[in-house]
Amino acid sequence: MGGAVALSQASAGGVTGALAPPAGFAVVPGEGLPSLESLNLTSAELYHRAQVRFDLQHASSAHESSLERRYEPQCDGKGINIQRAYSCFEYLLALGNTPCVVTSAGARFCHTTDASGNVAWWGETNGIGGGTTQSTW
Repeated sequence: MGGAVALSQASAGGVTGALAPPAGFAVVPGEGLPSLESLNLTSAELYHRAQVRFDLQHASSAHESSLERRYEPQCDGKGINIQRAYSCFEYLLALGNTPCVVTSAGARFCHTTDASGNVAWWGETNGIGGGTTQSTW
């Protein structure tokens, strides 16, 4: 993870001391989905939300020693950057009940950009119905 390291905290007032996104970092919505601007979001804000989510999950798992992680975050045999994956997740979560349409060719819902560690969220119909599928939260 790039950027200046500092501890993230979630508080009633928001995020304090979060990691700075790396130079050139951006969350890019998929074709046909709302822009960050239309949702009143920025890539930096999504990056900070992702760090808070990661910190909270990490702290929570430290107290649940009876659970054993049996997976490695992998995509096509390569490790993924959790910070960037969570940044896209936070964007998708912000969509609320916005319909997302996936054609039989598939669709990219979100991806991140910067010098390294980019992540993309894709959807496929898996051949069901042969046309499109639509889903809302």
